[in-house]
Amino acid sequence: MMGGEFESVDQKPGSLRLVIDDAFTLKLRSIAEAMSYQFNPERKLVHCRGLSFEVVLNAARLTYVRNTLEKLRNSNHISESHSAIKKNTKHSLQPHQPVPGDTSCSLCAVEVNPLLIKKVELVRKQYALVMNKRPWGFHNFMLVTIDAQPQAMTRTELLASFELLKHLGSDYEGIFTGVGAGASVYHFHLQVHKGSAMIWRHLESGSIKPLMVFSSNGVTVKSCDGWPARVFFFEGASFEGLATTIQCMIETLAKGDNDFPYNIGFRYSCGGVQLILIPRSGIEQPTCILGHPNSWGRFGFLEMAGSVFLLSPTLFETIEDSAESIYEAIEEMSIGASQEALLINAFRESVANLR
Repeated sequence: MMGGEFESVDQKPGSLRLVIDDAFTLKLRSIAEAMSYQFNPERKLVHCRGLSFEVVLNAARLTYVRNTLEKLRNSNHISESHSAIKKNTKHSLQPHQPVPGDTSCSLCAVEVNPLLIKKVELVRKQYALVMNKRPWGFHNFMLVTIDAQPQAMTRTELLASFELLKHLGSDYEGIFTGVGAGASVYHFHLQVHKGSAMIWRHLESGSIKPLMVFSSNGVTVKSCDGWPARVFFFEGASFEGLATTIQCMIETLAKGDNDFPYNIGFRYSCGGVQLILIPRSGIEQPTCILGHPNSWGRFGFLEMAGSVFLLSPTLFETIEDSAESIYEAIEEMSIGASQEALLINAFRESVANLR
């Protein structure tokens, strides 16, 4: 465990990146013993409908995924007093609680976690940086609230997340996984890794087309045509303005009869933040590839953004034959065109009320 006193990241510009790099390169024995496995993936590119998808084999994670899915299934037979998800509460409004099947939160008492890297202060709030015990990416760690907070992205957490990525640089990606959209822990945590999802490459190459939804004071919001999931692309240099705009969209996802879980992925680039928000249908695990029920877990941001993690070497060997199923799986877990249109109208009304 590293840890130490809380430190404002603004006091020593550039030092945070060095701390993270050292944590993953020094290979301390105490850290190695606390990890479930080392991330050692195999990768392939598959192609479908003019798009490329990255397929990543992470077989070491298979046991963990099977266990969490089994607990989730068993929770359907457990009362709410034993940590089942509150059925009458919308996905994005779920309170802090242990995950279904557990009696305690794995991210509470984070200050004594053997994988604690550092305690930091971001936008005058205290957080911990903790290595992911079961990594799915390179330099994979989490930004975790010290206090017991729900797995919900608020304006404050957006600002803190933006500050963190600014200090880490453009080769890191921040990922938020909402309840009902792949989250396996219901204590606020932002996943961070060195790398990026495939969708960014498609945006840069022009193979998917952004369509303007909203623009004001340097903040833009666009939908994207040509991707199997409905996505919203936010961009801006003002952290305050961008966070306020994104929060309007998040609130819209749970407004009225809406109950859309969501994924977020973002990076700091060229002096500003680029962020992708993906509303979800509520389906977490795909059903499209028959005969391979244990080959993947619940889809999160990376999968919805074209970097699909497989758990089974058997399917990985033949995945080129199933490229169409990857497209269909992403599409299956996305909202539809009519739902997207209603969200856009409601979002525009919401941001108009801010002016």
